[in-house]
Amino acid sequence: MARIQLNIDQDTFDGAGFEPVPVGPYKVNIYSIDVREVKQGEHKGKPRLNFQFRIQDGETSPEGKKQGNRRLFVELNAFATPNKKDPSKTNQPFELISIGKAIGLTLDQINELDTDDWLGKELQLSVAAHEEKMAKNPATNAYDIKTGTYREVIKGFRSVESASNAAAASEKVLSSSGNKGTAFNL
Repeated sequence: MARIQLNIDQDTFDGAGFEPVPVGPYKVNIYSIDVREVKQGEHKGKPRLNFQFRIQDGETSPEGKKQGNRRLFVELNAFATPNKKDPSKTNQPFELISIGKAIGLTLDQINELDTDDWLGKELQLSVAAHEEKMAKNPATNAYDIKTGTYREVIKGFRSVESASNAAAASEKVLSSSGNKGTAFNL
């Protein structure tokens, strides 16, 4: 048996683990995109994109905790689905389109999606909430809620420039009204 002396300080020890990223806006890079397929049901075999976003180094949550280099994950359909309320319409992959627009792509570039061209691109997203994770139950082979574990709900993809402009406009409104509060860009 090997004995190894580690010199871990209390801050490192306390910060270890995977607490959910706090709700709020974050500047991120597209770190990786895995192309997967829907495994079952009416859309079996259609493409899904699993995005891994890396929070920018030095990024801090609204609660003041450093979040830099943490990862956020989003899995999105890369196809339109029928609208269940109105079968004559389709639901487009709007979140995927929003990511493409946030990184400055044109309609043609989004329609001819090459995931390699998206890697490393910068954008802002918002952690909107947290929901309990689902885990596969080996006894039933079904997915159940894994109580006490959470994942981030990601919404609101926008360009970094758009986010900066919105924050500046909010600050200007607050300062011109005499309000000494803080502007938050949500």
